[in-house]
Amino acid sequence: MSEPCSLYAKITIRPEQFAAFLATPCAKPVANASWQAWWDSREMCGKADLKEELYPIEAINQPLIEQWLCAEYAIAASVYDAEKEIWHFSVNEFSENYGSVVDAAIFLQGIAPFKEDNPEDFVVVYDFFYGGDVVMASMSFKEGQIWFDPAISEKAHLDPEKLAQADAYLQQQWEIYDKTRDHRDD
Repeated sequence: MSEPCSLYAKITIRPEQFAAFLATPCAKPVANASWQAWWDSREMCGKADLKEELYPIEAINQPLIEQWLCAEYAIAASVYDAEKEIWHFSVNEFSENYGSVVDAAIFLQGIAPFKEDNPEDFVVVYDFFYGGDVVMASMSFKEGQIWFDPAISEKAHLDPEKLAQADAYLQQQWEIYDKTRDHRDD
């Protein structure tokens, strides 16, 4: 894989809990059994032990999100809908590196204690832009943790409704970026 995959997260969280999440430090890296099963299921060059990828991210969540939002060409978005109590987080040009997926999982693990229990919440890292079928990672939340689904490695294995949500959101963010980019080129 040489082109970056996209990351999309949909998370149900109340306004006061979202504010608390943004103000707290990133979660300590704690991997459950699903992380190792996912890691073992993926083929990669120079594959290290998963434990070598689990290092703490020394940052407060809000500035970390802002770093993604400010990264040139990342096409990142963090949109909180207080009325629906849903946070959408996306990075259209996220990464082709599995270590980056681990970093994102560590970061998103931190929202687990704050979020509402909703089986419709999910995170997916997949090939949105480049016409491939690759799913680097599919994650959900349960038991106060983020869980990887090692069986999902292709778009055909994703819940079609969730894939459609992710596609629509990432397309919307691309269109916003594209309009902005057009004005910068003038």
